[in-house]
Amino acid sequence: MLISSTIVSAENNDFEIGTISVKTPASYQDSYAVMKVRITSLNSVCDQSCSWSATGGDAGTFDLVDDDFYSLEFNSNAKSGQGSVNGVLDVSCSEEWYCGGSDSGTQSFSHSYPFLGDGQCETTNNREDCTNAKSDCTCSSGKSCIDDKGDSSRSDLDSRKCATYCGNGIKESPIETCLTCQSDVGKCDGIPCNSGGECEGSYCVHGKCWNEPYKVGDGSCDLNEGEDCKNSVADCACGNNERCGSQRVCETWCGNNVCESFEAGKCEADCQWCGDGECDSSKGENCNSCDSDCGVCEDEEYNQELQTQTQDVISEGLKSSSQKQKIISYSAIGLILLVILGYIGFKFILSKKAQSKIIDKVEKDLNIKKTKSKRKTKKKKSKKKK
Repeated sequence: MLISSTIVSAENNDFEIGTISVKTPASYQDSYAVMKVRITSLNSVCDQSCSWSATGGDAGTFDLVDDDFYSLEFNSNAKSGQGSVNGVLDVSCSEEWYCGGSDSGTQSFSHSYPFLGDGQCETTNNREDCTNAKSDCTCSSGKSCIDDKGDSSRSDLDSRKCATYCGNGIKESPIETCLTCQSDVGKCDGIPCNSGGECEGSYCVHGKCWNEPYKVGDGSCDLNEGEDCKNSVADCACGNNERCGSQRVCETWCGNNVCESFEAGKCEADCQWCGDGECDSSKGENCNSCDSDCGVCEDEEYNQELQTQTQDVISEGLKSSSQKQKIISYSAIGLILLVILGYIGFKFILSKKAQSKIIDKVEKDLNIKKTKSKRKTKKKKSKKKK
């Protein structure tokens, strides 16, 4: 932004004003630039006493030795809101008294400077920030001015007084935590969730947020997520007669005192070669140690108990049969007695009926006889009357 000066009037009989340039630029609209220029003497006889003044009010004096030069520096004030200065340097010189002459000359100069509204954010010495120069000091993505919604207490407050804030969709640790800004950071570990995107730890394990794809101690062995019997003994514990192998999976092995089917004929420590189809007593095989080769052992106690139970069952059966026979016998006798009594009763009834019939017949015969006798008597009486 530095603009060198241009010559307006630089030559005269006694001195020459060179090109005015910027030595130190103006830092802002309320500061000044330091300008520099060489003034060369054209007088080879007399020294000169000179005075100067510059646009903006700066002025001074200097001595110019014959056939020499003088390096002049002066201040040029920046003008608020302008962005540039266009000024003039006036120089007047008088020869010593015994020469008696004088001369003057001018030289134009210009310089530029940053100012409010130039699109540049001048944060040096807090000149501009988002609170006093919003057009120049816009905040970057994800940040906002502390006068708006930016959080001035955050450690990442920048020179523009822009700060991040909860709700900008950016995880900013340690400024934001799952407790202070769940919308940006996500839910804390252990909070119910539906997907890993909701969680600070990026994983939703069995409906709860976590910082790994599996959670040790939750009672689930998530083999597909990297959990195994090495890194999660509580969840992926091996069963009896198993161990966690070099491949991080549970496995059986020769020497665990259990003869697995695949060890038959291969693992003497567990199977004593049991399973090879031969009952070899020299290898310790018998019906107890290898029933697949030597057959199932007979259990004497079991057989004795079975025999005792069988005898008890037979005894109970015989006893029950004897009781049933007695019941049948008594029932038969009772039935026979009932038949006999019934027969006697039947006979008695028949006898009564027969007696009744005889009596009726006798009475009937007697009545007939009486009737006949009466008739005869009547006839006899009738005859006597006649």
